[in-house]
Amino acid sequence: MGKRFQHVALSSERRDVALVAEHLRAMGAAATRLENFLACTRAFNPIEPIDDARWVYLVRNKAEWGVANLGEIDGRVQDALQELEDLNPHFGRYSLAGAWRVHDLRAGYAIAAMALQPSFIQTDFYDFRDFDALTAMGKDVAAALQDYRLLVGRPAYISSSLVEVCAEIRAHA
Repeated sequence: MGKRFQHVALSSERRDVALVAEHLRAMGAAATRLENFLACTRAFNPIEPIDDARWVYLVRNKAEWGVANLGEIDGRVQDALQELEDLNPHFGRYSLAGAWRVHDLRAGYAIAAMALQPSFIQTDFYDFRDFDALTAMGKDVAAALQDYRLLVGRPAYISSSLVEVCAEIRAHA
């Protein structure tokens, strides 16, 4: 994995978008994780955290691989994660797969649940097979919330596709 990241870094330094895209494609789900990290830590146009708002979120836990949890909070997403960890200490830390700031919390949650219906297990719980499926779930929620005009601004945190990563690289090249 380290070698693959080195190849991405070298290709980026050379501004070879096609080669970066090729390396990222070969990395599969790791590329999505890298993009999420970069989106939160980049110096140029970083994603600013918004603490206190109405949020619909999707989380997962490695102890329950293949299960994502949909939730909502009027406040801070960090508090929701902490509450989940406090309620389920044997599962360890939860990871945020997506969070969307919404105008109407109840409607936002209902629309997100509707978008995730094909993966439904039981209330608040949805099935995924790999990181690509989890990414697709996040995109489905974002698209549904956007269609119903419930999003406040741009989603503050959501997994992005390879196409979006490459578009951003091209924009800043």
